[in-house]
Amino acid sequence: MSRLIWERLQAGGPASNRELALLLPPGAAWRTRLSDLRIYLRSQGGPAEPLPHRDAGGGLVWYWLEATP
Repeated sequence: MSRLIWERLQAGGPASNRELALLLPPGAAWRTRLSDLRIYLRSQGGPAEPLPHRDAGGGLVWYWLEATP
């Protein structure tokens, strides 16, 4: 399931937490998949914060991939 999130973020542009949650089956722990993806990216030599985010308020959070230097 982490792959679905990875593929969406690779497609470009930020993705909201709501969009990411809709990629997975109902009840799936999308936050856990996002955390797994962060761990994987760090282990591959990615930036310290490979999936930065911005809280837009009202429960909406945007995520995107950070380019590797």
